[in-house]
Amino acid sequence: MNVRSAGRTKFWRKKSATCNDDHPPLREMNLPTTAHAILAHYFYQGEARPQGSLTPDEWEAGLDAYGPRLIPAHEWIDRALAGKSKDEVMVSFDDGLREALTFALPALDKRGLTACWNIYTGPLVGVPNNLERWRWLRNFGFGGVEGFYTAWHEVEGPYNWRPSQDYLADRLYLTKDDKHFRYWRNTIVPTEYEKTMLELEARSSSRFDSSQHWLSFFDIHDLYADGHVIGFHTHSHPTNMARLSIEQQALEYATSKGILELCLERPVTVMAHPCDSWTEDGIKWLQANGVRLAWGGTMAGEAPWHTPRWSTGNWRLS
Repeated sequence: MNVRSAGRTKFWRKKSATCNDDHPPLREMNLPTTAHAILAHYFYQGEARPQGSLTPDEWEAGLDAYGPRLIPAHEWIDRALAGKSKDEVMVSFDDGLREALTFALPALDKRGLTACWNIYTGPLVGVPNNLERWRWLRNFGFGGVEGFYTAWHEVEGPYNWRPSQDYLADRLYLTKDDKHFRYWRNTIVPTEYEKTMLELEARSSSRFDSSQHWLSFFDIHDLYADGHVIGFHTHSHPTNMARLSIEQQALEYATSKGILELCLERPVTVMAHPCDSWTEDGIKWLQANGVRLAWGGTMAGEAPWHTPRWSTGNWRLS
């Protein structure tokens, strides 16, 4: 544990006795009692709420609910790898989105906390990821996600596929349409998926602007210099790693890891499975190439190769 992390932990525990009364109340957090990381993606400020997004005040309220259990990222990871975890909690952000830097980082700075930022690297080399393009389409292209799903059903036609009842059953924050869409996205031929989404985009009333959407090399370098942990999250964020060959999986991992190591001039030894998707062959690559810890997407896993996280989608805000 470095001096920066130690000071931040002490500062947070001192400040946690007071709570900002302006933060919105939480209906029921039902926080896990065991050690885990918070898994956060999306934040916003304004009138139109993207699905699954938090305002800065809601984010603060969630952190307040955890109180002194929150510790800096380096400290949490060191305890987990040493088998000394109890009920500690840390923060992690996936995808490398700028909205986390803008709307969520100030609350961590105020508490003296650091996070693990798991970044997919395509946008860093000039390839905007369609995962975000299509998320924008779902949220804003048809007046909201319900309008999108209506249009999607019209384009895709009657269901000739259905997920099993237990598909994504532990993601209680997902609607039935969310689960059906993800199953379709993760199993259909990729070119057919892209063709359908392009057709929907052509019908929609909104266009995605990728400028300033993701973190830059400078942002990542500054976060690392401030004591945050940087992890990789593959290069193109596949949603179903099992559909890739062993070589393709290795290329996803090695490219993302290598780009971030060139940025930081340091080894990157932490990663997060995209969409909580992984294979035994992929784990073998991680083990053989200097990775110490891999994040899962739910509380079902164990450190170090499927380390548990609790999504902010599970937070119940009034």
